[in-house]
Amino acid sequence: MLLEFSAENYRSIRDQQSLDLRATATRDLSEVIRHPPGLDAGSRGVVATAAVFGANASGKSSLFMAADFMRSAVLHSAAEAVEGAGALQRVTPFRFDREHRRGPVTLRVAFLKDAIRHEYGMVLAPSQGAREFTRVTSEWLRMWPKNRVRDVFLRGEAAAQAGHPQPWWVSEDGFHGGHRLAADLFEQTRDDVLFLSLASQRNHPQAKAVVSWFSEQFVTAALQSSGATEAAMLDSPHFAGYVNRLLCAAGSGIQRVEVARDEARDRAIRDNLVKMQAPEFVISYLPKFYTTRTIHHDDTGGDVALALDDESHGTQRLFRLAGPIYDALRHGRCLWIDELDTGMHHWLLRALIKMFQSPDTNPHGAQLLFTTHDAALMDPTLFRRDQIWIVEKDAAQGTQLYSLVDFEDKPRKQQPLFKSFLSGRFGGVPNLDEAAIMAWPRGDA
Repeated sequence: MLLEFSAENYRSIRDQQSLDLRATATRDLSEVIRHPPGLDAGSRGVVATAAVFGANASGKSSLFMAADFMRSAVLHSAAEAVEGAGALQRVTPFRFDREHRRGPVTLRVAFLKDAIRHEYGMVLAPSQGAREFTRVTSEWLRMWPKNRVRDVFLRGEAAAQAGHPQPWWVSEDGFHGGHRLAADLFEQTRDDVLFLSLASQRNHPQAKAVVSWFSEQFVTAALQSSGATEAAMLDSPHFAGYVNRLLCAAGSGIQRVEVARDEARDRAIRDNLVKMQAPEFVISYLPKFYTTRTIHHDDTGGDVALALDDESHGTQRLFRLAGPIYDALRHGRCLWIDELDTGMHHWLLRALIKMFQSPDTNPHGAQLLFTTHDAALMDPTLFRRDQIWIVEKDAAQGTQLYSLVDFEDKPRKQQPLFKSFLSGRFGGVPNLDEAAIMAWPRGDA
């Protein structure tokens, strides 16, 4: 379960910004709070959902892209064989001032795994040599077994800040294999590779456990393709039934969904690939195509089949999101979805959110984090104040992230929050030049 994610100097995020999912003293809507084992004794629990509001270009997507980059870096940084060509090179610092453009990028995550709190972080910076590439200047892993903090490994600046003279340090009893194994692993770790990733690749048990959390529980690839949903429907009758019930219940008029492999298209693509390659080339990957039809009823009760592409944009998006939503609820994952409201009606959005908030439909502790422009979701009967987050840019173009709990002038209970938000009381609304927008179609010089 995710406790906190923070980023500094990534895209529009200049100063450190943190999305903290630990519940505050707010007493409303106790059913949305989870109390997993491993939390501090004084903890009030963790929220099941969080919504991030803000104007266009305010930095909502930057926060989610930072999480996606961190996940990709952990899973793939050790895979590249050429120095300076790996996953870390895709990092994008804040670009609106010279200092941050060449400065370090910091990403940190706190989470629960196997009833133990973990914290993992990295600091990435441009190399100082003749060849420019992103290197790891600091990396650390901490754990709280029995609620007592223990450093597992420290690298670079993290080791120096803890008073260790060497460029790395491991806990002799807390790091499997101790100093001897760590020395071998660190010797193999290039400057542009995360130690966590390489240690996991070498089957180190603690590293593998953390990397598996990023792989299995930290789901940032929120927009699943329709092909993946179609494949899952053919593989799992249970999942196919879920998709059918979801689309029927969404008021789309769909009675059922039929999916079949498009064998002819598969065969045509395969034949074309064979013609393009040398005879001895063995194709290890073949794309798979599907034909998906939605079945409606006409005025006589007969079936009318439509291609999925003939459905509304919102229905198509719901079909694509059905996979990650189902998977998160079934396996207790943390699911990030950027702009959940795109193409979705407000009442459908509320229903999807309630699926994660209710212990009955979310018994495994899944979490949903999403960005949205739908101010009507700012409803005290749906969200607590510590579930509502707002982003806006400051005068220096840096993204600022805060929750409604941060306001000293707290809104009264049952107050229509969305009206206060739209009026600008909480920030996060665009500073529009409406006169210029209205004048534009006239073509005035």
